[in-house]
Amino acid sequence: MPITSNRNEVKAWFECGGKKFYSKSRLERRYASLLQVLKRGKQIADWQYEAFSFKFYPPFIPKQFKGKITGVRQYKPDFKITNLDGSIEWHETKGHLDNRDKTKLRCFNKYYPDEKLVFVVCGLPKGKTPKSRNRLRNILTLKKIVYRIYDVRDDFKKLGFI
Repeated sequence: MPITSNRNEVKAWFECGGKKFYSKSRLERRYASLLQVLKRGKQIADWQYEAFSFKFYPPFIPKQFKGKITGVRQYKPDFKITNLDGSIEWHETKGHLDNRDKTKLRCFNKYYPDEKLVFVVCGLPKGKTPKSRNRLRNILTLKKIVYRIYDVRDDFKKLGFI
């Protein structure tokens, strides 16, 4: 598989399928590799990294969102996926979800409701500890605002990425 990267670096230049980009996490690099496998297997037509930035210009800038003032002006999903039928999906990979990320996803859902956003995680928490229960709760609240939540852990294991 044509992958070049320093595996220990969190942020690093990465090449996959002839595409070179600066990834911000190991999850992004692994997911790009998975997408390349899907493309070669003719399960998707193509993928691109950070291909488009959705702007929240007036009237799209919410002055208050759920009672809090936001500073979100744009959102750039990690991956643009072109399916075989020509439809587009936007995939966001996250290992950790903070309030700013949730605000971006809510704004995206509110102002671009026709776009399909897939939230990608590597392993849903089991919820056995207070910390993992909180993380699981955060992720599951996204079910209302994303097209689907995709846990890639099993796919990564099958391909030997983890």
